[in-house]
Amino acid sequence: MTSLNVCDLSSEHQRDGHRAKTPALRVARNRPSGWVPRERKESLYAWPERTLAALNIKSVQRPFTRRKGKGWDGVEPEGYVPGEPSKVVRHTLVGHRKDEAADPGPALEVRYFSVPPGVVTRLEKHEHEHFVIVGEGIGQAIVGDEVREVRAHDVVYVAPLQPHQFVNRGAETFGFFCIVTAQRDIARFLDPAELAKLLDSPAGAFADPHGAPPPRPRPLGTGAG
Repeated sequence: MTSLNVCDLSSEHQRDGHRAKTPALRVARNRPSGWVPRERKESLYAWPERTLAALNIKSVQRPFTRRKGKGWDGVEPEGYVPGEPSKVVRHTLVGHRKDEAADPGPALEVRYFSVPPGVVTRLEKHEHEHFVIVGEGIGQAIVGDEVREVRAHDVVYVAPLQPHQFVNRGAETFGFFCIVTAQRDIARFLDPAELAKLLDSPAGAFADPHGAPPPRPRPLGTGAG
């Protein structure tokens, strides 16, 4: 359903040395019910909630997220557990963790992890897949009992329940994009037998089982894993 929005385009002109108003030109425009005009200085993404409801849009994901400094415009940097300090910094760029796949929002979640020198991500496993694209720096990727050096634009695939960890032994920040399903299980530590096997493999020279905060349930729409 739409409502008629009318704008007044009246103007003035000179006639016989006096300023006179011309008749108002009234232009009718179709607008969705509940439409609210935005100030020009507002963000491109600042859609009023009433507008979204009128257009029957359940959830909006910004189409563009601009890189800004060491992060992204409008994206609050966090750690593994929101609200708690962490050496590894997470930037959630697209989507959020969902309870059910049918919940509003993108089906996938895209995060960017910044790993400072001498720091590692969590050594963990989970049922969902990881799709990783290195964005900056040089690091070591542990996947199963294998370890590989990876750098910008390299791609890493982590299969379900495959142990994995990312390590930065360099002098510069190591960063990577990590793509997962929005609805997913919580990450967990390796069991003793798995950990012993990994530590006895070539990857064991780089693995750090206690280098990051342990996984634990957290509020929906937040967190890594």
